[in-house]
Amino acid sequence: MSPARGHGKTAIAAALALIAARRGIRVLLVEVDAKGDLSEALGHPPVGFQPVVVQRNLSVLALHPEDSFQEYLAIFFKVPRFTRLTPWPESSISSRPGYPGRATC
Repeated sequence: MSPARGHGKTAIAAALALIAARRGIRVLLVEVDAKGDLSEALGHPPVGFQPVVVQRNLSVLALHPEDSFQEYLAIFFKVPRFTRLTPWPESSISSRPGYPGRATC
């Protein structure tokens, strides 16, 4: 599917998952977009890194880069989680001088 926003990717993924779940197929729908709209499109509050059953035969989980990387380190390198790996919260990055991200007007 197109990576551009506003093309209905979340709605289509949710609709296909609902169709399969209603036909008795167990579905795990994984959200990789940071917006967190997928579970809300299914009438459920935002979900986290653990699968949550939102309807019969339909579970949803959200992959967040930080959590995914932490789990990878813990499984393969036995590295415990001490702190966030990213140096600054997202809100402070855009306010740093010279950061090529969002404008701070």
